[in-house]
Amino acid sequence: MRKGWIGKNIIFFYKFAILVLFVGLMFSKYLVGLSQFLILGLWIVEGKWKLKYDRLKQDIPALIFLSIFGIFVISLLWTKNFDDAFFDLQIKLPLLAIPLVFATTQRFSDKDILDILKLFVVVVFAKTMQSFIFIVIERFSPNLSKISINLSHIRYALMIDTAIFSLLEIFRQQKDLKISYKILLFFLIFWFLAFLIFVKSLTGIIIFLIVLIYIALRLIFKSRILWFKITAFFIVLMMIGGVYFYLHKQVVDFYTFKDPPYNELPKFTEAGNKYKHDSTNIYRENGYRVGYYLCVKEMKSEWNKISDIQYDSIINGYPLRATLIRYLTSKGLPKDSVGVSKLTKRDIENINKGITNYKFANTLKLSNRIYKVIWQIYVYSKAKNANNQSVTQRYEFYKTAMHIIYNNVWLGVGVGDVKDAYERQYVIDKTNLLPKNRLRAHNQFVTQILTLGIFLGMWTIIALFLPFFMNKKNKNFISTAFFILAILSMFTDDVFETSVSVGFFIIFYTILILIKTQKNDNKSTN
Repeated sequence: MRKGWIGKNIIFFYKFAILVLFVGLMFSKYLVGLSQFLILGLWIVEGKWKLKYDRLKQDIPALIFLSIFGIFVISLLWTKNFDDAFFDLQIKLPLLAIPLVFATTQRFSDKDILDILKLFVVVVFAKTMQSFIFIVIERFSPNLSKISINLSHIRYALMIDTAIFSLLEIFRQQKDLKISYKILLFFLIFWFLAFLIFVKSLTGIIIFLIVLIYIALRLIFKSRILWFKITAFFIVLMMIGGVYFYLHKQVVDFYTFKDPPYNELPKFTEAGNKYKHDSTNIYRENGYRVGYYLCVKEMKSEWNKISDIQYDSIINGYPLRATLIRYLTSKGLPKDSVGVSKLTKRDIENINKGITNYKFANTLKLSNRIYKVIWQIYVYSKAKNANNQSVTQRYEFYKTAMHIIYNNVWLGVGVGDVKDAYERQYVIDKTNLLPKNRLRAHNQFVTQILTLGIFLGMWTIIALFLPFFMNKKNKNFISTAFFILAILSMFTDDVFETSVSVGFFIIFYTILILIKTQKNDNKSTN
């Protein structure tokens, strides 16, 4: 009796399990695992095995996608580290379980999909409220690495992107909305856009803009209204132009050097002590050379008078003196007693917190994030040191990955030996990256080829694309938006390597791209 009751209401229970998954993605990875057990449990209780088997064998897109996990299992034949292999397969298990469940169970209706998108929006909104409270507590100068609170800021940004596109889909599908509901949707869209800026994940922002521009161009070419096509096309051009000129200004400002020629630099401080002007120091802050106007004796003495944290202290693992020198440089002040005396109380607090540039005190400004990226590229081009730099480290990751692929081109290293292969290759390459910074490629496509070899790896990549093009329903807005977002994110992250990123990817890939839906009816919607 109970089994029959669950079967009649199976869609409702699946929605509940998916809600648990969404909450887990945002707040607790343990709920991610629990939600998957709930989904599998419901699938088992539902029964109907013959019907499920018939559905699966006729669903070619689902079979193609399921082959990805199968190929990872096959690579056990040549892996050596079985402990890591089984752990890695456990992380990737949702790539098998979630598509298998929803490809064979009762079909979702379009309204069911819309309900799931609404649940996701609600959970993301709750997460942004948690972040907003944190921002307020930190007096609107939060540590960006903590703003997402136990969640990768890149994945947080991608989830916010998905929430925005979900709201647009809700707006598109429900044309007879009340004015109050429309106002709520617009408020949530602008709220999420604001948080996308707050999180300052350039990956999330860039992917959002690319998807938005693609969707806009698609609408332009589909429209038969000439004035709309012309107007929309100019808006897209203005968006692209605005982004270009904004970035161009940031680069020009960075490379506009403000120091006088070396032979015109003063030799002595106002107190009569000798300056050191180190022209070999390549570092710059806001156009000023870090190595110029340096008088350590005066700077140290004056700093120790005004700060409780002394000049030779260590802050956040770095010498305070290095932070002080960079901070003074960022304000165009000499590194002597006069420069230190001009620091405000807020400046002193910033330096004691380890902030190296006065601009970075306002952590919510997007321009600061862009400045840091340009600074990383500049420093790497001069010193070839990428340590602790999120962008330039990736180049070192890619180089190492390419060497591993070159040495294991046909079969790859196997699902369990990825970590060991990287550790060996970093030693062979004599990298200057610190052990804590020796990470994987942060590119899912590279990782799949490195793990499985050129042929099997390429098939797993093709198997990601084929279902999108084979299912006709994927011509709609939300499926296209998520597919582009997911594929672009794979160029910057190892999506299949953590339970949260796998869970986020596979649930949306499955319900929006992989499975077929049925027409709305009373039986399918609870």
